[in-house]
Amino acid sequence: MCWRSGQARRTVLALLVGMIALGGCLVLVGAAAAATSQPRHVWYPLVVLGGAAGLIALVIRPAMRRRFAADELRRIDALDAHARS
Repeated sequence: MCWRSGQARRTVLALLVGMIALGGCLVLVGAAAAATSQPRHVWYPLVVLGGAAGLIALVIRPAMRRRFAADELRRIDALDAHARS
């Protein structure tokens, strides 16, 4: 199966929002574990993985939205140029 560029735009953006939510939940669970005096090997992976996932998704999401918007404008320009000729 061959995917065209921008075909799964809604799925990609939804997955990024899911990554932000999941990362936030992991950080909260890790913070709760740390607050209840759990050993470091219990809470540390939750905080690190959740923080990394959330931060990466937060940084990537605006860039992906701009990329998809630019692709859409390029597609519209191509259709307009084809219609004029």
